Amino acid sequence: MTLSLQPNADGSPGDYDVLSGALKVGQIYKRGTALRPETEWTWVLNGVPTGPDGLAVTGCAESREGAEAALRESWEQWLAWAGLSEEDGPAL
Repeated sequence: MTLSLQPNADGSPGDYDVLSGALKVGQIYKRGTALRPETEWTWVLNGVPTGPDGLAVTGCAESREGAEAALRESWEQWLAWAGLSEEDGPAL
């Protein structure tokens, strides 16, 4: 299972939820005012209470694609640290 983007439910343009299956794992959004082009898009990894040293849970990028790549990298780093994979389903 790969990460997917879904427009935010409130309809804000440039605002996306990031999903792993049905689980919301992050958010990517375009900032209204960015002082520098490389901070135009913000990404946030949600619901990760702890992780490996140096795990980034938020950051900025110049493009939506850059924000997606950075979030994906952190998500994959967290999954590896937690001993999980995208194919693992939720524990019932």
